[in-house]
Amino acid sequence: MFKIRVGPHVGKQKIKKGFVSIFDQANKLYFRGARVFVAVIEALVPTGAKVKCFADAGYFINAKDVSGAQHIENFYDDVVKTHGAAKNLPSSCTSKGKPSLCFFPQYMSQQIQTPLFITNAAHDSWQL
Repeated sequence: MFKIRVGPHVGKQKIKKGFVSIFDQANKLYFRGARVFVAVIEALVPTGAKVKCFADAGYFINAKDVSGAQHIENFYDDVVKTHGAAKNLPSSCTSKGKPSLCFFPQYMSQQIQTPLFITNAAHDSWQL
C-alpha cells in the first residue's frame, strides 16, 4: 500500500475554469491546481486501483460566529463570485439554493454518492 500526500489547496482551482492554466495578469497569479492534482493521480494510481481520500481540512459549517455575524457564508459568496464557481458546482445542489451554500457539508453531503467519513480536528472544536 502506498500513501501519497498532495499539498493543500492543490485541486481547488478546478473551480476557476476547468483544467486550463490561467494567468491573472493584474495579480500575477497562475491557477494550475487542478492540472497538478490530476497529473499526480494519473502518474501514481494504476488503472483499476481503489482510491481512498481523506481531506484533513476544508469543511466549515454554515453558522453565525460568536458575534452573531454570518462571516463564513459571506466569504463563500465571494469565492463563488471571484472564481465564477456556480457553473461548476453540482446542479443537484445549486438548484436548491445559493451556489455558495454548496461549499457547506450540511447542504452538500446529501449529494455525495461515495461513502463519507467526517472527522474534525480538536483545533476546530469551536464548530461542533
